[in-house]
Amino acid sequence: MTPIVTPLNHLLIAVSICAGLATMMVASAAPGDLDRGFNVQLGPDEQQVFSIAAQSDGKLIVGTATGGVFRANLDGSRDGTFTFAALPIIPVYDVTVTVDGQILLDGVPTADPARRTRTIIRLNSDGTLDNTFATQFDPGEYVRSFAPAPSDKIVYFGEISQDGVGISTHLQRLLKNGSIDDSFVEAAGERTTHIWSLAVLPDGKVLVGSDNNTSISGQKAALLRLNHDGTVDASFHQSTLLDLPPFVPLISSIVPMADGRIMICGPFSGINNRPWSSIARLFSDGTLDTSFSAPPMDSNVSSVFVQPDGKVIGVGAFNQAGSSFRKRIARFNRDGSLDEGYAASGFDYTSIKTSAMSPGGQLYISGATVLPNGQITGFVYRLESGDFEFGPPVFDTTLTNQVRLLGQNLTLQMTVCSVPSASYQWRYNGAEIPGATNALLTFTNLQYQDGGTYILVASNTYGSATSSPVHLLVNAAPILAGSVDPTFDVGNNFNQGVAALRLDGDKVLSAGIQSSPGGPVAGQVIRLNPDGSADGSFNQGKGLATAGNLTTLELGNGGTVFIGGYLTGVKGKARRGVARLNGDGSLDTGFVPGFTYFGAAVSSIVPYSDGGALVAGCFNSSCSLGIVRLKTTGAIDDSFAATLGFKPYTTPKLGAQKSGKIIVAGPDSNVHESVRRLNPDGSIDSDFNILDLANNSALLDTISLCILDDDRILVGFSSAPKVTQLSAFRSVLRLDAGGQIDTNLNFLGNVASLCALPDGNFLVGGYSDVTRVFSNGVKDTNFVCQTDGAVNALAAQADGNILIGGEFTKVNGVPRLRIARIFGKEHASPPFLFGPFLSVGGFELRIPTVTGYTYALEAADAVNSKAWKLLATMAGDGSYQTVTDAAPGASQRFYRVTVK
Repeated sequence: MTPIVTPLNHLLIAVSICAGLATMMVASAAPGDLDRGFNVQLGPDEQQVFSIAAQSDGKLIVGTATGGVFRANLDGSRDGTFTFAALPIIPVYDVTVTVDGQILLDGVPTADPARRTRTIIRLNSDGTLDNTFATQFDPGEYVRSFAPAPSDKIVYFGEISQDGVGISTHLQRLLKNGSIDDSFVEAAGERTTHIWSLAVLPDGKVLVGSDNNTSISGQKAALLRLNHDGTVDASFHQSTLLDLPPFVPLISSIVPMADGRIMICGPFSGINNRPWSSIARLFSDGTLDTSFSAPPMDSNVSSVFVQPDGKVIGVGAFNQAGSSFRKRIARFNRDGSLDEGYAASGFDYTSIKTSAMSPGGQLYISGATVLPNGQITGFVYRLESGDFEFGPPVFDTTLTNQVRLLGQNLTLQMTVCSVPSASYQWRYNGAEIPGATNALLTFTNLQYQDGGTYILVASNTYGSATSSPVHLLVNAAPILAGSVDPTFDVGNNFNQGVAALRLDGDKVLSAGIQSSPGGPVAGQVIRLNPDGSADGSFNQGKGLATAGNLTTLELGNGGTVFIGGYLTGVKGKARRGVARLNGDGSLDTGFVPGFTYFGAAVSSIVPYSDGGALVAGCFNSSCSLGIVRLKTTGAIDDSFAATLGFKPYTTPKLGAQKSGKIIVAGPDSNVHESVRRLNPDGSIDSDFNILDLANNSALLDTISLCILDDDRILVGFSSAPKVTQLSAFRSVLRLDAGGQIDTNLNFLGNVASLCALPDGNFLVGGYSDVTRVFSNGVKDTNFVCQTDGAVNALAAQADGNILIGGEFTKVNGVPRLRIARIFGKEHASPPFLFGPFLSVGGFELRIPTVTGYTYALEAADAVNSKAWKLLATMAGDGSYQTVTDAAPGASQRFYRVTVK
């Protein structure tokens, strides 16, 4: 068994935990009212409270503008056991309490006459200065945000001098003694000054909240997770991009929850083009938890807190939460709906400077208020949270039994409410799992031995509770040719359609259409990693949005990329019909196509080694100019003398033979459906046998073209025209290098795309499927790939697997949004054997079985015997089954199980 108890980003069954410590206080008023049992008296020089933080026992650390720090008891009185002394910083901008009770402070050193430097100091739990901690911040260096990390380390972001060369922004980690931790290496790439919030997870990974312009390792995202060494954690889902202009502090606060999920808040209005306002809850892998949806706020939410019962409090500059008046403070239920029973009242204030929450769920706020005489004075208030129900833990939900395939990942997670907080222990088949002591149990690379019964025991001081059992079955299933490769998933990168795919080494370039909700439709180019995730080095991981719809792309010389379609602009620069991109996805400004027609459209591109390209499409109002060669600058090459025009609103295709001659397929201006060949200078090649289908009653507008390695030509049609030379209808024609029709090929079916395979077979992308066709035109019935939309693009990998793109949302019933990878051949899954078990009942084995397969137990006297005897058979049904030899007999016997 290989359970791992840190959150991962696969098959997450995610629900919330509402657990926490509660102080034994009885609410005397409604939730949100001023707690009259808490009264902090501020001195004359303490009227500005800049920072507060609650300890684990509910006492409050208060930092002031004058540099003083004191600790308040549960009733607000001063804690006389806490040393109150002048500190070497003034004011105290931020205060944080570590797990072991030490106190971190951020402020301006009193010895800094310019008052520019901001440093970090550490206090012992009694308030005395911890002299074992000594930071080395030079004049002008400036700490912007920090967070305690495991092993008494501190992660911080600020303007730092590195290697004595100027002041620039850096994210660094301090050791326990305050020195720089050299093992925390900043991720390569540009950093801006716009990291606004930090949080360190229990495992030491770091969450970084920034804006859409901050780049780390080439990835621009408003929320990133860093590994222990400071590099970007690629397993954290990059779909948490928040769509607002750059340099806006999108994430004001990050709060890791006990169950591994993450609360964030800020002035954002959308996540991944999806309207989402001010507060969001994410799963531990960074994907949006849509089960929490708060009402829109009329202004920013600057801080967010999670109570022990799972309710969420937001504090900020707002006055409205949805249609309800909520001045600066609002509480939300566990599903994000507004808690109508919580309305902060019973006190007046001018502003809230800072806020904190006790482990028991009481909200502390500090700021300024107006006295009856009009004088403005500082305050520290505590608000009633409402009564929590104390008692043993309660499980809110029951998980269903789980059936997973060998090698998959799985996370089991329970919903537990517990006040006070609970401790956890997972059990496997009744035995405790070492280290499995939180509410999540995560498996990576599931094995057969992981199958069994799992329960979670939750305990607190009032008692314990046991979850209902979860039965896990790990099965092997045959992987059929044409089935979806589960290791490749693009997520939601395309929500309209994919028109073209090209392999770029082990990565994939994809072009198509994408639109935001309520927004304009735009062409989209994305480069994908081998697992389908967006390549962070290509236009900062988000892909490239263009003005217009894209229909084609090709790899150019030196890593460049040509894109074409109904294109009018890229990145604010006018580009008619075609554009060239650099290898990182940025616009190549040295290539400006020389088209003046506002409706110019490109349907096919053939790149040249000099950086130029041959393009086909429509370049004037009549489309009489149909093929143009562009120089490396994009200027039209007048020496290329093509005279072919095309039928308007069609998509002619180009292909290059090894000789440099050009194959052209598409309806010409005389509405003939034809295939022709041009010489390298653009003139008609009279040696090529022109294929003319003009006598068909239905003219075809969609043609697919593929040039084989031996210069033969495959051409496909959206519906089957009648071929005069064959006196028959054909959907795919194969021509030799000179244009003669191969009469041996016989294929009928709708064609949206074609792809040649190295073995002489080929693939046909249709409007609801992908078909593999043998060289003689016979369909391969062992290859099954059904889609719910057209397959416009195909690309065959070197390993035999196949990439498909189009307008589908499912492939063989598996959700795949417009792009998928399918297996090119069937993968057999050998059976796994539990045992053996030898008892008075004989010899037996347990086997996880797959429906539709037959399993046989055989025996022989020697392992290399050719005379294996059949003892028993059983039909697979998706469960564990037992096969038995009731009478082993011989003193030595060998057994094996076969599957068919």
